[in-house]
Amino acid sequence: MPSSYLFPLLLLLCSITLSAQNVYAPQYTNTFTISLGLHQGYFKDQNFSPLNYRASGLRVGFGYARNTKGGNRWHTGLGFGLTELKSGIENQLATDRFLLDVSVGYLKGLAGNDEDKQHYLGGNFRSYVDISIFDGAEAITFYGLHAFELAGALNWKTGNKHRLTADASLPVFGLLSRPPYSGWDKFIGDNSNNIPKIITRGDWTTIGDFFGLRAGLGWQYQLGQHWALGARYDVAYYTTRQIDPVRILNNTFSVQAVRSY
Repeated sequence: MPSSYLFPLLLLLCSITLSAQNVYAPQYTNTFTISLGLHQGYFKDQNFSPLNYRASGLRVGFGYARNTKGGNRWHTGLGFGLTELKSGIENQLATDRFLLDVSVGYLKGLAGNDEDKQHYLGGNFRSYVDISIFDGAEAITFYGLHAFELAGALNWKTGNKHRLTADASLPVFGLLSRPPYSGWDKFIGDNSNNIPKIITRGDWTTIGDFFGLRAGLGWQYQLGQHWALGARYDVAYYTTRQIDPVRILNNTFSVQAVRSY
């Protein structure tokens, strides 16, 4: 090839390469999220009571996500709910219920992602703790699942300032913690001031001895280069027949403030 053609050819190849790279170039970003929501749900634990309960209260959440230059994502989250259980029986005292959710995970960006749509698959480790206390601990129950989850998420840009997000996760292996049949035993009595020790006593087991499913759908409106406001709906369902059957359905509607840089 004559040398007079070599330089134009190199320029052409570079321009093609740069154009292909500009289709989607993942950028390193950090995102912090604060959320405040209303919790509504359903609760039935035959170790606690044969009655069906409705749950209501508040939930606050904090999240952090880091997008890598390779298009992948690390994330962690903390959620706390303070709710009450009511059976509908007149004059019955409400049950105080406390929800704690702590998670950390890694999601791999999938091939075909672009600036408008990103899809991820990966896994989380999540500790979900649900504690109910009636009338000054006259009766208690709890459901603790500290588990590895399969997880997926998507992020769709639907306009210049609008974005939809969605995610779901399924626990497959973890430590399941439940109280004894009576609700109390010597171990709980001796460690009544050490809640972490109580809610991590259990057996490592797999899906089948428990079932859990979580999903969320969100909308964000970009206020500027670094801030966004959002709204989100989350649903979670947990069940097991270990000790005594329990079924838990949690719904949360929340507003969010999002800071990215």
